[in-house]
Amino acid sequence: MAVVTRYTPGYPQVTPAAGFGYQNNKWLESKANVKSITFNIAATNGDSIASVYRLGRVPSGSILLPESLLYAAAIAGATSVSAGLDNLAGTAVANALMNAVNISAGGSFAMLSNVAIANYNTKAWQLLGLAADPNSMLDVTLTLNAALTASGAIAGFLKFLDIGV
Repeated sequence: MAVVTRYTPGYPQVTPAAGFGYQNNKWLESKANVKSITFNIAATNGDSIASVYRLGRVPSGSILLPESLLYAAAIAGATSVSAGLDNLAGTAVANALMNAVNISAGGSFAMLSNVAIANYNTKAWQLLGLAADPNSMLDVTLTLNAALTASGAIAGFLKFLDIGV
């Protein structure tokens, strides 16, 4: 076994050859501002499959944080909901963040449950599958994959790093 030293992308590494400078620009992310969108929306009996709740907006260059949570009251029929991103310019991925989660019994749910751990440091525009950063705001959406047969509240927060560069 080898003894190794590993660095996170946010660690400001000094370039050994030059003696100064940074090996990557990821050090800026360690200086980002943590922000969040909060939401509280009424889900209503009769809201049908493919109904979309727009929860808020995040900058396309932001990094979404895995401690983000969705809270739901018990809502009969809410057996499958997905959270995603939409750039309002033709690209929407309804399950980019959460895929087909049963919230009918109520409780708290990880907003990024469909994001692989390896992608936790990925920008929002990359999670949306875009080829380049559009430098715009992206909608965070919640889509019903099953029709509701009762009403209830859905609330939560989505934390993100606003890189601002």
